[in-house]
Amino acid sequence: MTITIEWTRDDLKKMLRKKRKKTNIIIFVISFLLYLYIMYSGIKYDYFDNLIIFISFAIYLFVIYLFLLFTTKLYVKTRLKRNDKRTKMAYGKYIIKLDDEKVMSIFNEQRISYKWNEISKFKKRKNYFFIRTKNDFIGLTFRRSELKDDYDKALEFVSNKIGK
Repeated sequence: MTITIEWTRDDLKKMLRKKRKKTNIIIFVISFLLYLYIMYSGIKYDYFDNLIIFISFAIYLFVIYLFLLFTTKLYVKTRLKRNDKRTKMAYGKYIIKLDDEKVMSIFNEQRISYKWNEISKFKKRKNYFFIRTKNDFIGLTFRRSELKDDYDKALEFVSNKIGK
């Protein structure tokens, strides 16, 4: 089975933003609960006017939103910069070959191959699966968004080979 994937800098940017979405939601909810906890006595004992509480709540949520927006942009920018330094030619056309003996990834002239019996880590998630050997800490990630129709076939093929 041969799979061809086109990987661009924009794809990595989208993936990094998506990765931060869950963290941002958690921080936003915790910030909301923290505000309610702090303002509980003011609401309960009528120390403040309701209009002041509402306006301060709106300002607080807006500031938290801006903070999360800024940290996400900073996170994406630093990760992209680090990735560009580490892998100067990581964007382009990848060819992944799955056969009975090994998995091979071909990019430009570089070939990375993993024999099935050398694979030490296999992680299966909802939208991707990942394989790696003990010698290589990079590994290969197969994303549903990139593989589209070939994802289910590749997942079944890899899980059958690793399971043996």
